[in-house]
Amino acid sequence: MIQTDRKSILKRISITLKKLGISPSKEGYFYLKDCIYICISENIRFPRDLYPKIAKKYNKKTSAIEKAIRTAIEIGWTNCDYSFSEELFANTINYEKGKPTNYEFIATITEDINLDL
Repeated sequence: MIQTDRKSILKRISITLKKLGISPSKEGYFYLKDCIYICISENIRFPRDLYPKIAKKYNKKTSAIEKAIRTAIEIGWTNCDYSFSEELFANTINYEKGKPTNYEFIATITEDINLDL
């Protein structure tokens, strides 16, 4: 993957996360961005396997990575562009039950961006 592709993918991830209410001021934003980018660039289907990789990069515990991502999603889900989240997650999320899981969130964004590549 050439550098331009990397930058355009990272930009698309950033735009998507911001539309979903996840701010770069949250630690989980950067972990999510890395997880999604790795899933796209390395064609990984199981984002949960990424937590140890991200933990090593940031010198954090795997549980801290998982919690920061979960917290970012929870906060974002209440502040997001509802029409955008509804379009992106379509029939995969039951809005009455609440937010998507970390796995659903990462996998859905990864799939959406992969479809445009």
